[in-house]
Amino acid sequence: MPARRTRRPKNVKTMEVGLTTSVPIRASIAHHPYRTRPEWDMHYGFELGVVLSGRMRRHYLDATSTLSRGGVWLNGMWEPHGFSVTTAPCDAVVMLLLPQTLAALSFDEAPDIDFTAPFRASPKARPVAGRGDRDDVTALALRAVELASERGAYAPLRLRLVALEILLTLMSGWRRPARIEPPLQDEYARINPSVDLVLGTSRLVTEAEAARACHMSRTTFGTRFARLMGIPFSKFALRHRLRGAASQLRATNDPVKAIARDWGFTDASHMHRNFVRHYGCTPNEYRVRRDS
Repeated sequence: MPARRTRRPKNVKTMEVGLTTSVPIRASIAHHPYRTRPEWDMHYGFELGVVLSGRMRRHYLDATSTLSRGGVWLNGMWEPHGFSVTTAPCDAVVMLLLPQTLAALSFDEAPDIDFTAPFRASPKARPVAGRGDRDDVTALALRAVELASERGAYAPLRLRLVALEILLTLMSGWRRPARIEPPLQDEYARINPSVDLVLGTSRLVTEAEAARACHMSRTTFGTRFARLMGIPFSKFALRHRLRGAASQLRATNDPVKAIARDWGFTDASHMHRNFVRHYGCTPNEYRVRRDS
């Protein structure tokens, strides 16, 4: 059966959400003080959202839904999606999850569970929060935001467990479709191998290597990646390594020289130059800010 092809709105923004193997989950609160018209975007990574107050309408290519307090939405990878606030003020928790993190999960007690399935099902067939679950889901979403800003070695793990608890709550009463459609097969699917390659390692990934992973010439790949992602591949790959280095600076007392080596930089001075250009401070200054 051929893959689905649906024309997407012209005003869809392609966003970089900053997920990495060292930061596989992000959680934040989105505040909307006024009613809004539909705004569309798409990004690498799954999205899980919970409405805290007000009402919003979620838009997909072939479906819409209206959510109030405790309502949950799910978006797939590279899936165009939008929202409009219908009752303001409207607050919501937005969680972004690295697909590899969910895909790699396996439990002996439930070997058949697939945490990616709710995101890959068609919008109309995805699980929703029952009325009896909305208070619990709301509390878990708020806890996720708290953990996202906490320091400490266990906070990221607790955040992952909270995300799984929300998914398990949604899936407990969900009748999974017999067949889950694959993601829309468009140009984004063709560059996904290069994104997976970058996010799956801390080493330097060259544009030539990424082009081979996508079975394209370097010129074709470079042009297509920049057009679709809004950023050259080399800069995308560099930002991933800089975010990883920054995460290691925050979480450890490892020498800068060792961190530079871990994240594929030629030496400490090479990382230093790029770090200053991206973050506006040196690696050591960044670490001092952490301590203060």
